[in-house]
Amino acid sequence: MMIRKVFHLTSGSIILSALWILVFLSLIAFSLAAKSQAEIQWARYATEKTKSKYLAWQGVVLGLREIYHPDNFYENLGASKSISYSIKDEEGKLNLNAFNLININVFLCFLEQCGVEEETSKIIAFSLIDWIDIDETPSHQIYGAENSYYQALSQPGICKNLPFDSKEELLLVRGMTPEIFQKIKNHITLWPQQGSLKINPDTASEIILRSFARSLTGNLARSTIADADTLVGKIIEYRLKNEKNSFENSEQHINIAQLDLNPQEKSLILSLQPYWTKNSNYFSISSYGVTLLGAKTFIETVISKEDFFIVSWRRK
Repeated sequence: MMIRKVFHLTSGSIILSALWILVFLSLIAFSLAAKSQAEIQWARYATEKTKSKYLAWQGVVLGLREIYHPDNFYENLGASKSISYSIKDEEGKLNLNAFNLININVFLCFLEQCGVEEETSKIIAFSLIDWIDIDETPSHQIYGAENSYYQALSQPGICKNLPFDSKEELLLVRGMTPEIFQKIKNHITLWPQQGSLKINPDTASEIILRSFARSLTGNLARSTIADADTLVGKIIEYRLKNEKNSFENSEQHINIAQLDLNPQEKSLILSLQPYWTKNSNYFSISSYGVTLLGAKTFIETVISKEDFFIVSWRRK
């Protein structure tokens, strides 16, 4: 009887131990399976993300092809289920790196049209000049901002005294807020980083054209803001009537003789001539790549057409 009892207890212990070992092994197997599944999912995501990256770069290449084939430029046809891209003329925007005390009124007129309060506009405009100039003398005693201003802040900073390298850098300038930045970011550029303030009237938006025209009204051009707005309206109307595929060909540039201008508008458009350029060199290409499983990559580049060089790019 004693032998049977011991044997019975030993058999039960073995069975119980085996069950615990089975449970333990099952947990290990489940953990390994979950880990493997996560690794498979991550590998799939990484593969899809890589695919979307190369699709986005393909969009950039397609954009470059459009830029170097003027006959179908500005059509922005690069759209498919996996690739979409758009091209914009950077010289149809306001160049932050080209402002100075002589032309700052253009930026002030622009901010005014964007609904920025006058005092805030002056602070941003003059502080912008101080941000990119090389000296430590404020461009305006009240509205300017050099190192002495930024170092006195609760979180001290410095005045760069160099050209802007990104649009977002404007958020560091005195007076600029995220709300104002959102209003103006699509109308500003950094290119070219050196040179005088120029605008391509064939591609500039209406608000940019008005900013230049309004800034030149007064005694010098013998015109008013109403004259400036009427002139810009005639330019926009002319562009809409004559727009084909491209403004790259010389015969498609704005023909002033066909605008039917009154004396005030003629005087104003003559004052605008020094700011106009007909041959843009900097273009931005925004490209999206999307895989069949939904992975996405966005690439934004700025191209120098003259030397076929990517001067700026970012990916997200």
